[in-house]
Amino acid sequence: SSRLMDLDASRPVDDLQIETARRKPADCYRKLGRHRAALEAGAAPTLVAQWSREVQAERAVAEPHLAMIGSQQPTGVRMGASRSATS
Repeated sequence: SSRLMDLDASRPVDDLQIETARRKPADCYRKLGRHRAALEAGAAPTLVAQWSREVQAERAVAEPHLAMIGSQQPTGVRMGASRSATS
């Protein structure tokens, strides 16, 4: 199971989880670009197609997950601690 799917809307998220979720779609697009370059360089089309399907499946999970956690506020544990120390 994907680490992204380990989260649900009822649990608070931290900054690292949000950052990871934000990076995943961009990482997928980068991978697809490398797959295309490999195909153009002569890689086996069936292999590139398999890689691309895997990345598209990752992206299909990552984008809705980002939308879900993007609407949540991070727990900000470190932030809260520093705020109370300065207040």
